[in-house]
Amino acid sequence: MTAKIAIAQNGTFLGVVDGYAPGRYTNLRWAGNTLVFELPNKRKGELRLSDDGKTLIEKGYVRRTISIGGYVNGPGGVSVGGGARQGALSGQAPPQITGFTACLDEVTGTFHREK
Repeated sequence: MTAKIAIAQNGTFLGVVDGYAPGRYTNLRWAGNTLVFELPNKRKGELRLSDDGKTLIEKGYVRRTISIGGYVNGPGGVSVGGGARQGALSGQAPPQITGFTACLDEVTGTFHREK
């Protein structure tokens, strides 16, 4: 999978433009030549800068997400799949339920500086 990241403001801002878990990362810290970043309970990784300053090597993980279409059955109940919509949901698409799983996917990559 291709990915694109942006690092700005003297390494205090990281943006994942394309790839896993896109978005802004502001929880960053430097440990030597390695930028450590995290979105709590979603993604954690390290970007190690090469000696020549032109390549970043990423190692980390991203928590897998899951989306399920379902119908609300009342307090605390969700029925996944078929069934008739009633009341406030009549004629509307069923709600999507999105959550994080316990699965962690390893993420690795090599990034080259763009000019």
